Amino acid sequence: MGKKALNQKLKKAIIFLIYICNFLILFAYLPFYREFDLYRTDGSNYQLSRFDNIYLPRLHILSISIFVLLLIFLYLFIKSDKKIKGNLFNYLLMALFLLFSLATFFAIDRHTALHGRVYRWEGFISLASYLFLAFLTANFVDELKEFKHYAYLIWGSAVLLSIYGLMQFFGFDFITRDPIRENWYRAFATFGNPNFAASFVVLVLPTLILFYLAAKKGEYKFSAFLASGLLYAFMLATATRGSWLGFFLTAVIALIILFDYLKTKQREVIKLVIFFLVITIFINFFHGGVVSSRFLSIFGDFRDLSSGDEEVIDQVGSSRIFIYRNSLPLLLESPILGVGPDNFAEVFPQEDFQEFKGNQRQIVDKAHSEYIQLGVTTGLPALFIYLALISYILFKLKPKTFKEIDLKKREDQKRFIKSCLFFAIAAYVLQAALNISVITVAPIYWTVLGFAGAYIFKFEIENYEEEVG
Repeated sequence: MGKKALNQKLKKAIIFLIYICNFLILFAYLPFYREFDLYRTDGSNYQLSRFDNIYLPRLHILSISIFVLLLIFLYLFIKSDKKIKGNLFNYLLMALFLLFSLATFFAIDRHTALHGRVYRWEGFISLASYLFLAFLTANFVDELKEFKHYAYLIWGSAVLLSIYGLMQFFGFDFITRDPIRENWYRAFATFGNPNFAASFVVLVLPTLILFYLAAKKGEYKFSAFLASGLLYAFMLATATRGSWLGFFLTAVIALIILFDYLKTKQREVIKLVIFFLVITIFINFFHGGVVSSRFLSIFGDFRDLSSGDEEVIDQVGSSRIFIYRNSLPLLLESPILGVGPDNFAEVFPQEDFQEFKGNQRQIVDKAHSEYIQLGVTTGLPALFIYLALISYILFKLKPKTFKEIDLKKREDQKRFIKSCLFFAIAAYVLQAALNISVITVAPIYWTVLGFAGAYIFKFEIENYEEEVG
């Protein structure tokens, strides 16, 4: 085998391993089979805690995958003529990596900053892995078929996870749960929490809906229609209001941007809306009208916010307002490098929160907003760079007005991919204002960001040249 052929195979191996890593991250949910485990908390101390059958396996998969990917990448970088292009996407990733590294070195608790807090595991190892997944995807994906393969992988996985989540919602769970989740009725599938499951769904659902609208009549269109309904039902079964709001706002944005196209698809849109309404009514019948009660509670929260009573206001959003009010000042306590990855619990006023909740054992270890969490733990520069990265991607991917998509044509395939990436990322970043980054979802999100970077590198320029030509 020649050197060029070997290098090409290794490049394909990188893409394949990214697919495998994403797949395993989604499904690495172990049955709960022992009560306790020892976890190292710093250089010499350990704590006895509940066996982690959900998040720790993901850290192991992520770490091993990144180690193998790093070895292949270094070999290619040293032995081949592969050059990494200097562009804004790569520069922003490198800047985040540098700031995450410095935040870890100067952290309050360096061990936690490196490995992550027990049950969270979003220390430097995970954060750097997310960046590396995005970097590799952006720089090694260079064919449209690779977008297609990844879409089928994530769509198929999402359907299976939705089926499992709905089984949980209706009382059928074939995997042994831990004591914390033993009596939960809200669907969470393999993600460990309904909120985390919903953040995955809002990332994927807009792309399936677009595929349903774009596909021609036949089995693909019908499959996309059913799959969209399954994911929507799963999202409802999580009863996660922040993700519902994120999905609704994304739908409004899509209506504005794709208005001309949606006018040509009125029949499909009406069918989907009716289908979603039927699903909503059906899901709402179970567990005491959970959908309607959660939906109406949104208006109740708005009423409480305008009440003027601080104690009532602090209760809004499952005490999120209390957490936000006490988290925002932390942004200015260590504004340059933060307090260290996953070190949020070390600086949050836990005693005040415990007094507020009347529970001396409950603590806050995340800000319940990805943006506040990032700013407090890794510093305001890291937060601004991350926001710049997202803004750059969404600006580059914003779909232009069109009236038709024919997925047999290369130009329309690119238009479809561009739209899918835009709305998937937009939906995720909207819900992230009220949710947290988690190791069961974040690797998939950052891989999607990598695909966005790959599209901008490889096909946005191609689109521009076609327009100029």
